Amino acid sequence: ITAHHTVERQRTMTTAPRVTRKNPLQVVLVADDSGSMSGEPAKQVTEGLQDFIAKLQSFGRGEKSFFRILFVTFGDQPKVVHELADILGVTADTFKVTGQSGGTNMDVALAMVATKMEQNRPQSESDPAPLVIFWSDGQNTGGDPLPAAQRIKSLQCPCGRTPLLITCGFGQAE
Repeated sequence: ITAHHTVERQRTMTTAPRVTRKNPLQVVLVADDSGSMSGEPAKQVTEGLQDFIAKLQSFGRGEKSFFRILFVTFGDQPKVVHELADILGVTADTFKVTGQSGGTNMDVALAMVATKMEQNRPQSESDPAPLVIFWSDGQNTGGDPLPAAQRIKSLQCPCGRTPLLITCGFGQAE
């Protein structure tokens, strides 16, 4: 790492908004629930989701809430399970994937998530930019998902940052 990158990284780290009760982090979880996810992939994603939720709930010792959760599953159509719910108001067992929702329409799911995020974008400079995590094992069976993913990644927040989009693929995922 060059000195320039180190200085830039330090500057960025010091100017990033802090996650607090007044400025919770929006965590967007998007999980493939298509037929190809049935069995072991569904079990692994469900366990990962539930462990992740339990970990987020443990911050603040279960008394202070630092996160708001948008949880969407998708197959043929997206389904909102939790819409920016307070992390302390959800139970981990509601975060599950069964692999019983048809095809793998990534574009429709991501477009719906982009719209939800545009409608509920952070409002102040002290609000952190959202985190989006997307899980899939399949080949996309819908239209091109890249335009919707770009909408998510380019959403400008008042803090001057854009959402971080992380994709997790299983097997032969596209």
